[in-house]
Amino acid sequence: MAKVLLVQKTYLEMFGVMSIAAVLKDKGHAVRVSLERGARLAEIARDFAPDVIGVSTVSMNAHANLRDADLLKQALPTVPIVFGGVHPTFFPEIIEQPCVDAVCRGEGEFAFAEFVEERAAARTGAGIANLWVKSNGDVFRNPPREPIHDIDGLPFPDRSVYYDHYPFLKNNPVKNFLLSRGCPFQCSFCFNQPYREVYRECGHTVPQRRRSPLRAIQEIEDFAARWPLDKIAFQDENFCLDKTWLFEFLDLYKSRVNRPFFCMVNAFLADEDIIAALKSAGCYHTTFGLESGDENLRRNVLRKKATDAQIRETSRLLHKHGVTFHTTNIFCFPGETVQSAVRTLRLNAEIRPESAVAFNYMPFANLPLTNEAVKQGWISAEAARDWERLPRVIVRIPNWRRIRRLKLMFGAGVRFPVLIPLIIAASSLPLGPLFAFLSKTMEALDYFTRNRQNIPYMIRNFFQLRRLYKSYFYE
Repeated sequence: MAKVLLVQKTYLEMFGVMSIAAVLKDKGHAVRVSLERGARLAEIARDFAPDVIGVSTVSMNAHANLRDADLLKQALPTVPIVFGGVHPTFFPEIIEQPCVDAVCRGEGEFAFAEFVEERAAARTGAGIANLWVKSNGDVFRNPPREPIHDIDGLPFPDRSVYYDHYPFLKNNPVKNFLLSRGCPFQCSFCFNQPYREVYRECGHTVPQRRRSPLRAIQEIEDFAARWPLDKIAFQDENFCLDKTWLFEFLDLYKSRVNRPFFCMVNAFLADEDIIAALKSAGCYHTTFGLESGDENLRRNVLRKKATDAQIRETSRLLHKHGVTFHTTNIFCFPGETVQSAVRTLRLNAEIRPESAVAFNYMPFANLPLTNEAVKQGWISAEAARDWERLPRVIVRIPNWRRIRRLKLMFGAGVRFPVLIPLIIAASSLPLGPLFAFLSKTMEALDYFTRNRQNIPYMIRNFFQLRRLYKSYFYE
């Protein structure tokens, strides 16, 4: 038996980490998850004395993960440190860092378990598919293995690795579930398209995969038998993609689980049968990506399939059946103009979401939309790879300052459409502090609107949740 420490920076249950922990435990290994940082993380590592350390890494946290890995390497110099997750999948050259001994590209359950068993047997693990591994001064760059096709065959995600040490996660009245993997769509601002390319280079495809309806229900029932479960949030990007699967699942859910749930919908797929079935099974809130109010940019630049007419119809049906919803929107992306940003504001105000979330485009390296921004000279390739500064990087499209001001006042315009002409006029003025104050006020109002049922939990766990919010960036 080996002891494995899994490290992450985000104060949330992560599905990949829970699935890897479940596979490791099935093979008889001991697993501990740490959400800590710095000296506290090093102390936990010394006390636990792991044989292998795994670090779950996204691009925005890569710099922070490397700092922690340096501390771990100083505390436990002989213990191999393996970086896995989205960032090492796309940027495996992170293995060149002295504190990184291996990286895992793509799905990690079986590759990481093989590495743990190889190290437990005093072998290097240098030939394991999906891994790049340092050994005797060389780096062995192994190709990805086929994706896991039968996700029903995986054990249920192991949540005890979080709940045993972080009770505020266990006590959250809303629990997250993920019942599928893969995405068939081509959105230019999403990692799914380049993720498929990683596998395609080796002759593999990444299909859309789901747990069977019965197995999905069994996972929820297994959870409910062990931990508190008031409400559920299904985090599947394409929860309603397969209508046959959806209706079979919802029938089982209504009869065997029967708890309120949140899910995501696709505006170009959500017909009345789907929305009525969601409502009947207990869906209390949903969301969809509107992204841009300019149909041409949405479909041809962002490569989202939804038309304006489909967005309006989906919204009408959600209102009709009493399902509240919010939209997600992107500002300052390559190709956006002041006029298209105003259309985003107006379309959101027209469809009346309970809240609308607005993001500035974050130019992650190698995404199709970022490549276009680099090509046009709106951002440098170096800036797109500056992981520590990435959340603050600006894509300097024409009129970007005015568009960012519109974004700052977006929430007020959606909630109070009468203000839209004033907002459009004010966006020409350099009133940064006033806009920022208004933006933060509306963000807080929208957040509490979406989460009002959880306010007692949020008050009880204020300091832990404050750490959760801050965990995305180093203070």
